[in-house]
Amino acid sequence: MDTETSGQAAFQLSEDDLVAAARLHGWTAMSSKKIIALLVLVLIVVMAVMYSTMTGSGPARPGDIWFLVAFGVVIAPAIYVAVIYTVLPQSARRAYRQQKSLHETMHAKWSRSGVEWQAADSQSQTPWGHYAKWNEDSRLFLLYQSDQLYQLLPKRVLSEADANTIRDHLTEAKVSRSRRFA
Repeated sequence: MDTETSGQAAFQLSEDDLVAAARLHGWTAMSSKKIIALLVLVLIVVMAVMYSTMTGSGPARPGDIWFLVAFGVVIAPAIYVAVIYTVLPQSARRAYRQQKSLHETMHAKWSRSGVEWQAADSQSQTPWGHYAKWNEDSRLFLLYQSDQLYQLLPKRVLSEADANTIRDHLTEAKVSRSRRFA
């Protein structure tokens, strides 16, 4: 890492930060073409099993078909949204309570070459080009080292200029920004 620091921030993560990160990650994961294809395939299989169970050996009734359409178009996506807003937050809160390192003060310093992360018992340096992707919402940045492993940086500790600098560094390093549905 170079010694010319573009910006820095010290912060303690909160339970709300982890919940926001879990939700953003959940929506980011849904933007993956592989995940969408897998979910569509699972949905088709579930609908086929439901259809064969409903009709048995007789002909399909119009009500059966409309139920399957409603399941595929409304109910299945509603289940995913419910998971994003119930299961993921509960899991994030539990992780926050269990993982003591999340309660420590973190220090992040960024420069043209990357980000230095430091806490009481750990230190790491990540060049911008080592991030696989990134995403942000109004509350935080998620900097992904892989599809499942990310570092989070709350925007509440950043100025608008800091946020713009981080975006610029990620763009210069050609790190792709993930899309998200919500």
